[in-house]
Amino acid sequence: WDQSISPADATPLSQIGFDHQAIGRVMARHLLDLGHRSLAYVDSGVAEDYRARERGEGFAAEVRSRGAELQVVSAATGDAFDAGRALLEPLCDRQPRITAAAFANDHLACGALMEAQACGIAVPQRLALLGFGDFPIGRQLRPALSTVRPPTAEIGRAAAASVLAFIRTGVDPGSIALDCELMSRGSTLDT
Repeated sequence: WDQSISPADATPLSQIGFDHQAIGRVMARHLLDLGHRSLAYVDSGVAEDYRARERGEGFAAEVRSRGAELQVVSAATGDAFDAGRALLEPLCDRQPRITAAAFANDHLACGALMEAQACGIAVPQRLALLGFGDFPIGRQLRPALSTVRPPTAEIGRAAAASVLAFIRTGVDPGSIALDCELMSRGSTLDT
């Protein structure tokens, strides 16, 4: 941001991405539709990760609108796998008993899933786990991690097309909102 330009004089920037609050609602609906009534959202704990907080806000709004119980937990900063591992026992010990947790990212969720395996906690029977990001490691674990797949390739293509259109016409093509895909796998579905 050029500090010599006042916000009133600045040219608005087109944005290409997706609605994080809407994705949080999709995450909550997935778990609620599976019958979970006591849920947790695990925030990244990183102050600058406002997108994770936006997903958490959407998640919380959907859970509350459906009359279910919600607990919001912040992960410790540092290694996300370790933070996810450290959160598993406290999640399982909370009252009312949490049966499903959505995580700000797959690394936190994978850490919790690995800790569950080490401790003999049945996923998803005792605690369903849902991540965000569709990182490759989540597909390698057993059960595989349910997650939200952001449209990363589509964002890149849309951004390139937007830049080319602007260069060609000089007209801002505007913002573009894309859809994410919920990948329902074994960590939320008892297969």
